[in-house]
Amino acid sequence: MSGHSYPAYWQQFSQIDIFSLKGFAESLIELIGYPLQMVNWQPLDENTYFDSSLSFRGMLKNGIEIFRGGLICKTISDAFGFWGEHYCLEVAWQKLFDGIELNDFQLQEINRYPSIRRDISIVVNQDQTWKNIESLVLKVASSHDLPMERVELFDSYQGKHLPPGKKTFSYSIVFRSPHKTLTDNEVDEWVNIIKVAIKKEPEIFLREELAGGF
Repeated sequence: MSGHSYPAYWQQFSQIDIFSLKGFAESLIELIGYPLQMVNWQPLDENTYFDSSLSFRGMLKNGIEIFRGGLICKTISDAFGFWGEHYCLEVAWQKLFDGIELNDFQLQEINRYPSIRRDISIVVNQDQTWKNIESLVLKVASSHDLPMERVELFDSYQGKHLPPGKKTFSYSIVFRSPHKTLTDNEVDEWVNIIKVAIKKEPEIFLREELAGGF
């Protein structure tokens, strides 16, 4: 892993780091259905190819090592002509599969119908979390059986042009039906359902309806 990490529509981005690598390892564990709390993360003993201060290993409860990863040391990066920082994750797949009970996997046909994206921007108190907003949107979509594929935060702002103690969340909602091509009118109606639910929440406002638009 190397370079920058950021969602599709973020104006700001961050550098890939050791936490990105560890997060990727945790995602692999969750994907195969193994409880994260059953893996112990430890500093990696001194080795020849990872930076000792930016490396780790993942151990199962029975003491079997299934992961080791970290920042590739500079001497190796230079030898291969790599530019910048590069992180590597080693996975002992056979040991990992031998030590767990896999969840059943289900194959699913690829959705051939196009998606439609809509953006919503809201103004909230500074102590409000994106997790709460995301949960609200997911709850509304579930209760109305909306064909929502995902909801993603793509910008958050606090500062000039906003009232004291306020910030904005801007997020995209992607709709896709497995059965047909959606129409703009359908999606606009579903977005309105979500906006109505948002406006019922205390201290959450649609940015488009506020005076001046901020």
